[in-house]
This record gives sequence, C-alpha cells and structure tokens, in this order.
Amino acid sequence: MKYLLQSNTPIWTGGATRICDTIHEAGIIGSLRWWYEVVLRGLDVFACDPTMDTGTDKRCPIELNEDKKWCNACNLFGMTGLQRKFKININRGKQVYEQKDQKQNINIKPSRCDPPRTTGWFLGAGRIATDQKGLALLVTPLTSSEYTSNTLEVLLCLLSKWGGIGARQQHGYGIFEIFCEKLQNGLSKEEKLNKFINASKSPAENQPPKRRTTAISADMPNLKNFFFAKIKLDGLTVNWENDLDGVPAITNERKRFDEWHNHTSRIFAPALKNQLRFVAFKDDTGKQKKLFGNIKDKSGAKVNVSHIYDANGNKEVRVWGDIQDASLRNEFYIALNNTTYWQNATGCPQVIAQVTDWREKNGTMSSRCRKAGSICTAPCTDVESFLKCLLLGDL
Repeated sequence: MKYLLQSNTPIWTGGATRICDTIHEAGIIGSLRWWYEVVLRGLDVFACDPTMDTGTDKRCPIELNEDKKWCNACNLFGMTGLQRKFKININRGKQVYEQKDQKQNINIKPSRCDPPRTTGWFLGAGRIATDQKGLALLVTPLTSSEYTSNTLEVLLCLLSKWGGIGARQQHGYGIFEIFCEKLQNGLSKEEKLNKFINASKSPAENQPPKRRTTAISADMPNLKNFFFAKIKLDGLTVNWENDLDGVPAITNERKRFDEWHNHTSRIFAPALKNQLRFVAFKDDTGKQKKLFGNIKDKSGAKVNVSHIYDANGNKEVRVWGDIQDASLRNEFYIALNNTTYWQNATGCPQVIAQVTDWREKNGTMSSRCRKAGSICTAPCTDVESFLKCLLLGDL
C-alpha cells in the first residue's frame, strides 16, 4: 500500500549524529510498534517491552515448557528469530531549516514563569515534505496476510488523527495527515476496525499455541489511561511567533527560528509545556514529574504537546497522554482550559483557546468528553468503543 503523509509539524527520527539527517524507517516502525503495544494492552492483550531484558515485561521470546512464545506485537514487528512481517520505504524529505550538527539546535528558553528557565528546550531541524504531495510511504507486507495490511493502516490512521509519528513527539514533532492512494479490499470503515480489534485480541497469526499470555503490568502504557485533545486557537495576530515565550535572542538561532517558520507549523510546544509544568503545577513537584518526566529518575513525559499547525483553516494544537490517575487527568484538563497559559505562551493577549475535542475511556467523567465542541452523549465504557469513537469516520 502507498500512503502520502503531509507533515503538519516536522517529523523527527534522529540519527547517529543526533541530527535528523534523513527520515529513518526504524524510527517510523518504532513509533508504530509503540502505539500497537499501547492498543494491545488496552484490549487486555499482553505486549512485551522490547527494551527490557528482565522482569515480567521483558522482551520476547520466552521459554515455556521447552517452547518459545511471543506477544502479538513481536509477531507483527519481529524479534530475535522472527522476521518482521512487512517492510517500509519513505521519502527522506528535507530539513525544516538547514542543520549540520547539534550546535545548530534552536534553544527555546521561556521566561514567563518564576523562576525563568535557565536552559529550556533544544529543538533540531526535523524533516518535512519537499512539496505539497507529501512524503510517500510504501508499506510492503512480506506475507499475503490481510491482517498485516489492515493492522498497519488502522495504526497509521490512529496516529494521524490523534497522536504522532517518529520520535520526540513530546517536543512537538510528528503531527501528520495521511492519504491513501486507493481503498483497501473495499472494506467499510467499521469492518476494517472490527477486523483490527478481533485480530489484535486473537492468538498470533499462524501460531495459536505460541502466544505469550503474561499478566499486563499496571506501569506500562495502556490505552485505557489515555486522553486525546485538540485545541483551536482564535485571535492569533500576524507574526505572533515573534512574541513567543522563549524566542531566541542570539542572531544565528533567531535566523534558524525564522527559517523554521517558512513552514506552516509554528514553534510552540516548549512554551506551553513550560506554562503547564512550571505555572499550572508549580507548587507540586510530584505531579510535575508524573506528567512531564524527570531526568534524575530517568522517567519520560506522560504528556505530549504539539507545535501549532493548520487544520481545516484553523490554528490547532494537539495534546495527548497517558495519565492513569483520573483526578490528575481532571486537573490537567482544567489547566488546559485556562486561557491565561495560552496567552502567556504565545505572547498574544488576544488569543482564545478552546478545547474542541477531548476523548478518553471514562464513563464516570463523560462531561469532559467533547466531539467538535459538543459534549459527548455516549461515553466509552471499554476500549473497543473508545477505538470506534477515535477512528470511525477517519479510517
């Protein structure tokens, strides 16, 4: 299958020199796998942590009764002794500004907080499409399996609609739209999604006795705990980015900052994350660490914030994350609806931020859920209905 990806914000996949010298297929595959693991756990199907060598979540395969067993994620994406069931090729794109080494990062150092940031965030030149056609992504199944093609298409649609692709999504990268050059198998949207759910919950394809059935760890990312939000911004003035909180003052950095903005996206993620972490949750370092990670504890961010991008003629920001604590999720929702934080981040006092979409699997807190600005009347009580809420109409 051939897809066209329109890069709404630059895509980052990294490289040996720690600059995004091309779009590396491994980075695309890695993000697809990570999201598939999240969905599997939400469907109460075990998925291993391929980065772990020990513990109950350790990577596959495991030896049980003198037989190797693996999870459904490894069945599709491969592991030691088991080939991945597909390959991909993607255009290399072009850098959003010219970058040759790490010294040419853009340092966004927000100051509208107490105390001001001393280091801030460092943004590199992710890659964008070279023209309006987008980045060509070719997915080639290595078997004749309809399961492989359908699973990858549903995952790509999920990432396109609500998450991101590639690495550093917590720094605003990886927002994209996807277009398919032809319909697959003539299936309806609901049929595709049902096939995806049923296949994900079934034993690994062609290996019914081989599936690993380890208990799911409560600490692993799980779709049951995820929220997805889209925020529409009105009132942004022309060239508002010149007043962004943390805009570089150093001449060379400012030049790269301006060059980035020849693209349709606008650097924004660091400024908003600064407001959320160091203003909204200023008085609770424990919650700061839970939401945004901590270097000393080697814990990653649970919340991702995109840069500002164009969506159907509007300026939009995408925010999503894995917040297990329902009360903390509600606090974060309240913070996200505070216009003052958005005004401080953009430097534009006229801006009005509206959470037009908020989705979560949480029937008891359904008043938060919104679809195109309207309160949801049918809260999702399980992950199957949550996936249908997220995807039907968008596959």
